[in-house]
Amino acid sequence: MKQQEIVEKIIIDIRKKKYKVGDKIPTEKELIEQFFCSKETVRKAIRQLVDKNFLFSLQGKGVFVSQFFNFEFNLRTIKDEARLATFSRHPINYKIPKIVKENFPFNFNYESKKSLKYIKLYFKGDKTIFYTINWILTENILNLTEKELLNNGKRKIFECKLIKKIYQKNILTKPTKFDRFLFNDNNEYYPTTFNYYFDKNEKLIGISLIKIFPNYYQNEQIKKMDNNK
Repeated sequence: MKQQEIVEKIIIDIRKKKYKVGDKIPTEKELIEQFFCSKETVRKAIRQLVDKNFLFSLQGKGVFVSQFFNFEFNLRTIKDEARLATFSRHPINYKIPKIVKENFPFNFNYESKKSLKYIKLYFKGDKTIFYTINWILTENILNLTEKELLNNGKRKIFECKLIKKIYQKNILTKPTKFDRFLFNDNNEYYPTTFNYYFDKNEKLIGISLIKIFPNYYQNEQIKKMDNNK
């Protein structure tokens, strides 16, 4: 599909430093000529990257690489200050959400009849400051019973060193209804990390999504800057 081809090529070019933060990417006309496609296809590809905060557009000037393309945050520091308040885990016929598929840069065709889903909520005081959702996609990988998988699945995968490669992506995402409910705020974007876990055969065996309450993150960044003065 031409649209996805354009998206992937732009992402690769940015990762290879062909375009840096603030650089202007090729024009619509140049992309049409390069990929032999329609104007609408190019616009959809650019819109997809703008929606993911990889690019931003300035009317009359063009489209540029966003400062959030390599957005990162120190989850460990935040986690040290939080307390785990809720931990739910259950096997469920669970469809992997669209946002997880969209932020995986390769073809995502995994269909699991039954994946293991974990949800963890972390609080500081009475405020939720971040949450994680984890999926174990291959339930028979350790030949465990359902009960064993439920209680020890993710830990066993790490202990047995089945995870050979991790693809990580940090971006800002738009809020979902779950975010609005959980964080009880009106922020426009949320610092989000996606982790994709692979076995030695490069088969996708697990996924995690982590979202942080943005006001907490921003306040911590300000404190860090003040401490470094």
